[in-house]
Amino acid sequence: MNLKKTLAKSLVAFLFATFLSFAVLSFSLVQITDKEVMKPIALEIASQQISSDQLEQIHEGVIQLCGDQESVDIVFQNITINCEEIRSSEPNKLIEIIYSENIEKIYNAPYDCEFLDCIQKQPAVIFSSVGNQFFLSITYLSVILTIIFGILLAVLSKDAGIFSIVRAFGWSFFFVGITYFIVLAAKEIVI
Repeated sequence: MNLKKTLAKSLVAFLFATFLSFAVLSFSLVQITDKEVMKPIALEIASQQISSDQLEQIHEGVIQLCGDQESVDIVFQNITINCEEIRSSEPNKLIEIIYSENIEKIYNAPYDCEFLDCIQKQPAVIFSSVGNQFFLSITYLSVILTIIFGILLAVLSKDAGIFSIVRAFGWSFFFVGITYFIVLAAKEIVI
């Protein structure tokens, strides 16, 4: 009987630690894929892709495209350009103006597939509102399962006293936390 309880406690502790890890990881992904976090990253990546000479040429081309209009729609990108703002800006602000006005359209773009199916066809879905909502739902599920297995772990450990409960949770927190420290340390060594 004691062996069964020990095995059950070990399994529940493993599941508790696993779902706690999923909760932390998915919460991190929710934070990373938030629109306010993605916006500066997208601006930085876009501005690194174009040289200042190219940016001046594009700025002049957009001004010519605008003509006397207030705004221009670029159909294939589903982007609207505010011509007045482009005319009054410096070429180095072009990317910021275009992306700032249209990041919400890009971030909230509709996908014609479920998240898991879209990853194979359109990997950019990870960094969209669809991806953010998927990671949020995974976070909720992981937190609920972590709580359930935490309660089960406490119930299975209560016969041995409060220190057994603390030790069971402590080891789970230790094993979950140590992996992040190892990854962080490995990242520092590599970089």
